Order: sequence, then structure tokens, then C-alpha cells
Amino acid sequence: MLDRTEVALVTATPDDPLAGANLHFLIQEDTRVLIHSIIFLFTTDANVATRRVAIQGWVGSTPFVQAAAPGDQAANAIITYHYAPCVLGIDGTTAHDKQWATISEHLYLDRGHAIATDITNMQVGDQISAVHIRYYQKLPR
Repeated sequence: MLDRTEVALVTATPDDPLAGANLHFLIQEDTRVLIHSIIFLFTTDANVATRRVAIQGWVGSTPFVQAAAPGDQAANAIITYHYAPCVLGIDGTTAHDKQWATISEHLYLDRGHAIATDITNMQVGDQISAVHIRYYQKLPR
């Protein structure tokens, strides 16, 4: 485990994937990182009724952990997804909905591991944007 007194909280803002493509964020750090949160906006086109959104951790071509959002996303909708430890719920009170989904509080990734979305029924007009991935990184001594 990381001693949180010796780490920095880093926010990565990777480029938005192409329309119709899942997010794939490769860890480039030389030290193990602890994922704090993953936030992104997902906009769906009007072609398919529902999408199921999940986050996966990958080692090479093998997924080793998955966290699914608690509900489906309808066609022609905009939802902000918040993945973090100890959160869960759906908030439909704003101009675009928010979904909170729980990830492990011990989601450690080494260099070469990746975080990616896994979206069922992804369409070419769907778009992931405004991605923020926050993680703890060990400080150099």
C-alpha cells in the first residue's frame, strides 16, 4: 500500500477518444499508482435504446477488475459518470444526469496497466468527453 503522506494527487486529462470509441488510459508512471476517481461525460446518439457503462482495469489484453454504473443510459442522453470508492447512485436533478459508481479503494495500477471504459451497445455517434482521472502517485525522495 502507498503511504499517503508520501504521495501526490495527480489529475490526468487525457484526450477525448474518437466518437464511438471507448476510453483507454495507459499508466505511464514509473511507480505504482492508486486510483482516486474517474470522471467523464458520456453523450449518446438517438439510435439505440440503452447503453451499459463500466470501467475496467487491464493488464495487457486481460481485464482484472470491472465496476459497472448502477443503471443504463438511454438514447439521446448526456450523463456525467463519477467512479470513486464508496459512492453509488443516480441523480436526475440537473440539466444532465449524474451517475456515481463504486470502484475498489485499493485499485492499484503499475506502469503498463490501463483503465478503460466498456460500454455495451456503443454507437458511432456516442462520445466520451471531459475525462479526468485522479490518482495518487508516490513522490520522489
